[in-house]
Amino acid sequence: MHPTPLALLQVVSPLEWGLMSPLRAVPGQAPWVKARPPGARQFTSQIFFLLVNRRLECYEFPKTHLMILIWLNEAVQLSAPFTEFWLIHRAAQYACMLLGYSLQKSRVGTDLHRTISDVEAHMSLTRKLLRLGNSVEALQAAKRAIHLSDSVLRLCLTISHLNRAMYFACDNVLWAGKTGIISKLDQQKWSQRSFRYYLFALILNITRDAYELCLLLDCDDRYKITAAPALMWVPLRRRFDQVQTVLYNNPPLLLDLLKNGCDIFIPLDKLGIYQTSPGFVGMCGMLSSVLSIVTILHPWLKLKP
Repeated sequence: MHPTPLALLQVVSPLEWGLMSPLRAVPGQAPWVKARPPGARQFTSQIFFLLVNRRLECYEFPKTHLMILIWLNEAVQLSAPFTEFWLIHRAAQYACMLLGYSLQKSRVGTDLHRTISDVEAHMSLTRKLLRLGNSVEALQAAKRAIHLSDSVLRLCLTISHLNRAMYFACDNVLWAGKTGIISKLDQQKWSQRSFRYYLFALILNITRDAYELCLLLDCDDRYKITAAPALMWVPLRRRFDQVQTVLYNNPPLLLDLLKNGCDIFIPLDKLGIYQTSPGFVGMCGMLSSVLSIVTILHPWLKLKP
């Protein structure tokens, strides 16, 4: 008679410290081969590989290692429900930037402009707080992307997620510096560093979108030219119509391309590569945030993988 899964759980991992307990095996209570029910073969093989093949005589995982793994998992789970909130704060922050720029150009409402600038700063600080666990989530996304079969998508998405993870990590350091947790922090240096990671991630995302568009254009045979056109601009017009039709029939690709196209002006302006104006940056950031919220409310509009 095989033991129940609860009995196997008591042999393999009794919860001595509650949720943070290390996996512990109790020798002598049940033989490994006989204690394993047929349905638990995959689960127990992973545990027994560590306990038997690695010859860990103490039959115990280090508590610090398990606490780190549990913390990383909980950080991702806790940050997931706040995604909509920090996107709303992001949209409000860039809306305040756009409104403040408009008031500054009109030279009216000096006190109102100062109040809106303060609100923008508080929105930025709150947004950084709400995405403290996004760096771990980006690392997990990179781990999933590395197993994609398409080599171009695998390269673009993996490196993009790694750069996003570094961007969020720098952003967390900036939050700690602005709140006083880390004193004497060079905020300008860390801000420039975070925007460099952000820019590289956006370039890879746009490259991925262009690759997806090229694949869809290759699959579309309706606009292939069979005879030489009379005018030079006819192939360009047909290609433009083809791109327009493909994007119209693929809303996830269109939204992702628009979102990345709006986002890329933000690091370009902050790094001084292509300086525009706070009003234009605010408009791009607000539009990008609205598009991100739309993809969350309607998951079928999110480009996958």
